[in-house]
Amino acid sequence: MTDGVQKGAGNAYALQGAPNAMTLYPAYEDFIRAFSSGQLFTDLKLNPPGWAVLGTNLGKESLLSDGVAEIYGGSAASTPNDILYAIYQWLAALQAETGRRANVAMGSYTGDDPGGIAGQQGIRSLFFGFDPKVVFISGSPNSSFQETCIFVKPSTGAVSYWRASYYVQGYAEVDAISINVQWPVNGITWTWGYQNEVNPYQRIGSLNVLRENYSYAAIG
Repeated sequence: MTDGVQKGAGNAYALQGAPNAMTLYPAYEDFIRAFSSGQLFTDLKLNPPGWAVLGTNLGKESLLSDGVAEIYGGSAASTPNDILYAIYQWLAALQAETGRRANVAMGSYTGDDPGGIAGQQGIRSLFFGFDPKVVFISGSPNSSFQETCIFVKPSTGAVSYWRASYYVQGYAEVDAISINVQWPVNGITWTWGYQNEVNPYQRIGSLNVLRENYSYAAIG
């Protein structure tokens, strides 16, 4: 839109009376009587020569065309206020729909726990941009440590306890890892401890073996 700029010469607008003004007000007293009673009618007209820059005409087409009104479900009779309210309702519905959709985060990390020490405990954390409800973690398929774990956030607390058995390529079943899971804001933290120290592969349940690659997916 363009703002209008008057020249300041006192001629930006013109008053135009009725064509039969002389008949309506034959005497000055008639003119004043009509003026004081609210019966003196005139038209206020824009005088283009009195403007340095003519502004955008604030009419129907510039404020709300029929085509734009139809886009938002309106009609030729719709007002700008009607369409603004329709847009508000559309945005509110979109926001409500978006809020019902699940958030998903996927990524990977490299283990940093050397392990191999009886009684050792370690901590690993992952954080996301939302509150996770389920977290999947899987080791590299090309590694001897092919562990996979699913953490499910409890609905009545922030801590869950998990224990599992693992099979490692070339080794017997390992049943030695207990994991204590914490659910900080927008994340998950797990602490593991070794129940028995049967062999170096005992630490696979930590999901954080040194220099091993892991992938994860979180849903919230």
